[in-house]
Amino acid sequence: MTKRQYIEVQALSRADYFRALLLCALALANFLWFYVTNIVLARNLTVPDFDDYSVAISVVTVLATVATLGLEKYALHCIPVYRDHGDWSHTRGFLRFSLTVIFIFSVLLVVVLDVILELVFLNRLGESHIPIVVMVSFLPFIVIVLFLIEIVIANNAPIEAVVIYRFQVPACFFVFVILLYAFELPMTAVSVSLVYGVAG
Repeated sequence: MTKRQYIEVQALSRADYFRALLLCALALANFLWFYVTNIVLARNLTVPDFDDYSVAISVVTVLATVATLGLEKYALHCIPVYRDHGDWSHTRGFLRFSLTVIFIFSVLLVVVLDVILELVFLNRLGESHIPIVVMVSFLPFIVIVLFLIEIVIANNAPIEAVVIYRFQVPACFFVFVILLYAFELPMTAVSVSLVYGVAG
């Protein structure tokens, strides 16, 4: 190995370490954003409202992994190939197809689940849990954002994608919650669900 090759290898190693440390820092920031936000919400929401908010977050998180139909993972394989071959027509076609299918499927999920959830809540519990329905209604937009983040990763920008997903989204949610508190707006499970949907 020549001296130049050795220097290049060392530079790459330092860059890899820096990326790894940055990813760890972003993961920690993500945890801290949601931890602090949950403390604020726990102190300002009633127990039933906080329960509805927690259930809504869990439901949306699970549905978001299903609603993309695996197309975001397929994008990680095909987008780099299309880009390397300069095949932009196939890239645009794949993006149009994926976004259309994901949006339609997630809308169908929202309609079916909102109806089922409300029927179950009303029949079994005798009460409606609107916050869960509200947050689930944002599923199509949340899923599209997640898909586009994977597209950013497929275009050799993993750090930028992680910054969006791990830092900007939870930071926006935190800021919106603080604005609700600062302006003394009604802080209920419904308003928090709306804020989460907008931030996501």
